[in-house]
Amino acid sequence: MKRLNIPMPDYVKVSVFRPGYKEDVSALVEVTRDIVKERLKGDAWIMWAIAQRASLPVKIEACITKGISYYRRVLTGTMPGFGRILLHRCLMEVHKDTIKCWNFKGEVLNTEEFKQLMLNLVQDVSQFVSLVTAASAPIAPPVAILGLTYIFLQWLSTTALENMYVSLPILAYTMDLVHVLRELFDFTLKPTLALTTTGEELRETFEAYERSSSRQRTHNIICSKCRRVNKF
Repeated sequence: MKRLNIPMPDYVKVSVFRPGYKEDVSALVEVTRDIVKERLKGDAWIMWAIAQRASLPVKIEACITKGISYYRRVLTGTMPGFGRILLHRCLMEVHKDTIKCWNFKGEVLNTEEFKQLMLNLVQDVSQFVSLVTAASAPIAPPVAILGLTYIFLQWLSTTALENMYVSLPILAYTMDLVHVLRELFDFTLKPTLALTTTGEELRETFEAYERSSSRQRTHNIICSKCRRVNKF
């Protein structure tokens, strides 16, 4: 390539025979992600992120990108509605699109039983928001859907939380779902499982998160945001 005066692209040396090769694989995934995002515009990198299984941060970033795309469609009026009907539709779209980003095998993540369990997790936030804000406010972007990367924080900084009745339960639902999927991803990322998910693994992961301090801390932060915004 030097003779042809072609610049050498970024690369990572990977050998499965070398100790610590898993770290090399993660580095390779990150380098490939950057190249795909730079040279293949549009949704190509998202599809790549969904297909690969080695990097958890890339999985989460794919969720964020899908979420932003969906909520922009809501804002343009292509998905009209308000109140509880819109909220439920948004939550089900969040669920479907987020699940797709992780490339799990099996259908248990899309069952009505699991969706109902996830809905039950956000009841405390939904009820709290109903007490402190009017449900009839104009629809505004649910801006803090995941809040896990710089790209998403940039979007958050330019958008106002005007309809907390819709946006904060969506925030809680999505963060809860990502937490559960993150733990499930670690659990099933084994050669014997290969991201195959059964009801038993899902139930164990869900119950662990339901009892965790992480869930309560997340919901407390969301409710405190509601209190602060409602003062103005």
